[in-house]
This record gives sequence, structure tokens and C-alpha cells, in this order.
Amino acid sequence: MHIEKKKANSTEFEKIAAADSVAVIQGIGATFMQNLKVTINGNEVYNSNCLQSYKSYLEMLLSYPDDAMSSHMQMVGWFSETTLDDPKDNGFLKRKKLMADGKQQFITRIFSDVCQIPQYMVNHVNMTLEIQPQRDNFCLQAYDEGEYRLVIDSIKLYVKTITLNDGVAVGFANSLLRNPAIYPMKRTEMKSFYIGAGRSETNISLFQDQIPTKVILGLVPHANFQSNSKLSPFKFSNGDLRSVTLSANGQLHPHVDFDMDFKNNKYLKAYHQLQETLNYAFSKESNTICRSKFKTDFCLFAFNLTSDLEEDEESFDLIKKGSTTLNLKFNSVVPENGYVLIVYAQFQNLLLIDNMRNVSTDITA
Repeated sequence: MHIEKKKANSTEFEKIAAADSVAVIQGIGATFMQNLKVTINGNEVYNSNCLQSYKSYLEMLLSYPDDAMSSHMQMVGWFSETTLDDPKDNGFLKRKKLMADGKQQFITRIFSDVCQIPQYMVNHVNMTLEIQPQRDNFCLQAYDEGEYRLVIDSIKLYVKTITLNDGVAVGFANSLLRNPAIYPMKRTEMKSFYIGAGRSETNISLFQDQIPTKVILGLVPHANFQSNSKLSPFKFSNGDLRSVTLSANGQLHPHVDFDMDFKNNKYLKAYHQLQETLNYAFSKESNTICRSKFKTDFCLFAFNLTSDLEEDEESFDLIKKGSTTLNLKFNSVVPENGYVLIVYAQFQNLLLIDNMRNVSTDITA
């Protein structure tokens, strides 16, 4: 992967120079994907709704601590930022220097639900990944007047496989004759909603069938979302929000309103709930979002909708049916151009594959 600059008065492109103020976006090894679709034997099991860049970004941002981000996550092209949309930010400068050195390799995991199932997939299934790359003005941030493009030189997919000994293979095949292989899956859905200028309150219907177990959401200024090359698409503004309330089949979350006032540094309950939902509050583990970053460019709101309000990787919640709606109230009206609401929702479902390799799920939506 490398960046090229258009020559003056020409249609040709050339290698960028160190003086060119251009860099790739955060985590480019994963965030270059606009859409990712996964099918198993012709059955679609994952589709990111053209929001794969945001899914990948959020899962990296919220899952890894500083020491991981400053070491092995650089394989994905992650260099932590303090202030977005700033050509002097250390993260931007590191990504700029990296790409100025010429062609670069990146390695990433596939941020797809089915690719993160811990169990091995049965044999004799045809899994297909369809990747749609992002536009150049989304993938690149440039603070000069040059015209740039991102060139993907090649992509390789590495897949881990195992070979069973004969006895285990026969036993496994016999068990499939009686019952299908069952894969518990944390299924995610990504959605986006436009919030127009001049509003002081808005209600949004998020889901109408299965209630998610976790919801994470944030406001991206419309100019950032539309891929202005000088602006980061991953800027999550606080929007001068006063309250963020999620209703799951009539039950309100949070039970006590946030009652925020960012201008007067009144937002800590929302920040605590983000870290608590991620199982980081008062633990020895963490992510890279400190309270000051939460206030400015990393303002994300998280809701745990499980029955016991606990995040347990080993257990599954019962599927609950009903509508999930969101109410947003602002201290000041939504500014010109508005916001785009990015919604990351997680559901708990099962993927089943029988002895004839027929694929089914318990997803009803």
C-alpha cells in the first residue's frame, strides 16, 4: 500500500515526498474497507452496511490498551492520536512519516463476527469474503492543496487450518448426523442516521425485532463523515449533548439520566458507563480513552442491555424481542450541516451447520 500525488498540469501520479502533508487514516490496514460481506455456502452471515471502517475502528479503539497500541497494533497502522483534525498531532505525523518512506505492509485481523468465533469451522464449507474498499478522500488526510490517491498493491488472506486424526474425524462426522454444529456468535449490526441542523431533541428508532445486548453510539460531524480530506472520519464529537437515553422494550437506559453539560465539565457519568460497559471501570485493564479525550474527539456512549447488566464472555443472554429506540437532547441546537449518528449494536445468536453443510441461524430480524 502506498500514496501517490498527482503531477501538476498532468493526469499522471508520482510518489509522494516527505514535504507533502498527507497521511493515511487511523488503522488503515483495517479501515480501508468500506463494506465487508461474508457468505458461507451462499448464505450471507455478515454484512457491514458500508460501515466496516467504523466497526473496525471502534473495535480497535475500545479493546486495546496503550501498550498494545504503541507496539503490535502498529501492524494495522494504528498510531494513537490526542487531537483529531490537527496536522501537528503526533499520531498524524507518525502516519505521515510512515507513508513517506514508500510502500508499506499492514496486517490485520478480519473484523467480522463469523471470523471471531473461537471454534473452528467444519470442513467442506465454502466461505467467501467480499471486500469493497473506501474512497481515496476517506482513507487519506491531506493538509495541503495536492491531489492524492491510495494505491493498494496487493492483498493476501491467511487462513489457519487443522488436520484431525482419523478417529476424531470419524467421530465428528457421526455426531453431525445426529445434531448440527452449533457456533455461538456475537453478531454486530452497524447503522447510521443523519441528524439535521437546528434540532434540540431527536428520537430515532434503532431496531424493531431483537433487542441488542450492547449498544455503542457516537456523533460524527457531517463534514467529517462526508470525507473532507482535511478532517478525520473518526471524530466523535460530544455535540453538546445533555442526555442520551435508550429505550429497550420500554425499559430506559441509563436508569438515572446523564444530565451532561460538556462546557462545564459535567459528563463523567457517561464516561464511567462507557468503561463499565466494556468491563474496564476500576479494573487493571483499559483502552486509550481518557476523560479528556472522551470530552473532545472520542465521545462514545455505551449501554449494556443484558438481563444481569454484566459482560460475560462465557454465557449467553436469552433472546428478547421488542423495539429499541434512542432519545437525544442537546444543550444547544445542532449546528449547520448536522451530525451523523453511528450505531454499533451487538446481538447474541447461533450459527448452525448440519451434516449436509446447510447453514442456518436463529436470527429472525
